[in-house]
Amino acid sequence: MPAADERTKLAVVDDESIGELTAVCDEKASAMMWFAVLVSMAPPILWGWTVGYTSPTFSVSADHVQPYDLNYLFDITSNQKTWLSSVPLLACAAGGLFAGRPVDRFGKKVMLVLANALYLIGYVVFRFTPVVVDGQKEGGDVDNTSAIVQLMVARALMGLAGGICTMSVPPYTAEIAPLRQRGVIGCAFQVGVNAGLCLVYGIGTGVHWDHLCEAAAGIAAAGLLASLALPESPQWLVNKGRRADAEKALRRLRTADSDIHTLLDNYTVAKTQSEEVLAAQGDVIGELLKYPRNKALALAVTLALCQQLSGVSVVMAYGGEIIGTVYPDPADANKYALIMQLLMFGMVMMASAIMPLFNRKTFLVAAEVGMLISYTLMIMYFFDKDAVPKEVVLIGYFAFPMTFSFGMGSIPWLALGELLHPRVRGLASAICTFIALGMGFVTVKTSDALRSALGGLGGMFCLYAGLCFGGLLFILFLLPETRDKSYNAIERELKGERKAAGYADLADETTA
Repeated sequence: MPAADERTKLAVVDDESIGELTAVCDEKASAMMWFAVLVSMAPPILWGWTVGYTSPTFSVSADHVQPYDLNYLFDITSNQKTWLSSVPLLACAAGGLFAGRPVDRFGKKVMLVLANALYLIGYVVFRFTPVVVDGQKEGGDVDNTSAIVQLMVARALMGLAGGICTMSVPPYTAEIAPLRQRGVIGCAFQVGVNAGLCLVYGIGTGVHWDHLCEAAAGIAAAGLLASLALPESPQWLVNKGRRADAEKALRRLRTADSDIHTLLDNYTVAKTQSEEVLAAQGDVIGELLKYPRNKALALAVTLALCQQLSGVSVVMAYGGEIIGTVYPDPADANKYALIMQLLMFGMVMMASAIMPLFNRKTFLVAAEVGMLISYTLMIMYFFDKDAVPKEVVLIGYFAFPMTFSFGMGSIPWLALGELLHPRVRGLASAICTFIALGMGFVTVKTSDALRSALGGLGGMFCLYAGLCFGGLLFILFLLPETRDKSYNAIERELKGERKAAGYADLADETTA
């Protein structure tokens, strides 16, 4: 086993970050650093807001249409509603796929500004779409084509902003954070998304669609102005050869007694080692297609698909409507949907706290089993409403996001980074993210068709319960455990070689 110093150096190469080298530095976060983290949470908050926006703004059921519901004001059909709900996911997938190079070229701060600007434009365009039906709805067909197009464009802009923030916010917060706070600050993105969902449901219980747009535009405008005042990532500045600018940024992000020069040296070492890894990559696509890295990619893609095929996007997008089938009063429906988001938020925080204590598969199995139980309870109610109490569907509805957030919310992305070798991680991560968001789009877009074809919500939930069961089998019998294992150890396991993982495996990581 190598000495501690050797392990530290080798770990830096694999993590493509400054890793444990900053442990020898005396660094403390300044008020500006915490302000930067707070400001960088604005785009994730707005992404959660965008995903959940359709739930409180549409009618909870066809029999309880209100004059302030979007589907009434714009004469939106069921098919058009699914497009409005799902277009941001598709645009987010596209934005995330193509944002990698701009983030590297222009910097994380610039992309944060761009994400806020796109959110602002998107919500302003959405807000000022001319209402097709004003007041009482008159008989006859209504030509809402131009209004629907404008709403779609606005939602697509929001989705593009979501894709950009997924590629810029996590690395920005990681690169500005001191080593000891990096784990906590690394949860900022997911916390922001869940906070946005809670906010849109909470505020949506008391205000109409236009005021929700105005509130989101206000958050975007504040985030845009505040992000202009943020320092750029010191690591990005060093990577671009701008050491003097990196020093200025670090002096804003750290207290006066922090060891700035040693930190800069560590960033320089990280840049050199990252360049060595990239130079060794060669043909990335060829590397990705080689066995067993193609097998690791297949496992990562399947795990990402399991996350989306759980039906979580449908539950989040149509939470108010699902509860509306039980409690038709819009206020009650949105109140219960808000409770669901609060529970989801709480479970994300709890899972983040206990994540180091258990294996990855433990969280994933617990999530799949919990979702299966949740679906079973909801299926029981929707197939026999007369015999099954309403409380049963509420228990199932609340348990679903809690169990999803406990394991399937964040663990798949953590396991993805552990499964994939650094040489192919960038391309493979982009592929997995695009496929996951694309599948999220498919699940939301096809939800109405599935409900009609399968006899209602009960039939659709049966389908997703079956997919969850398939995901459980995949996790139990095909997915390897990745916690505390090096990339070489995982690759040997994928080849069928059962060699114990250890620090010794790191020694040949750079030559594998």
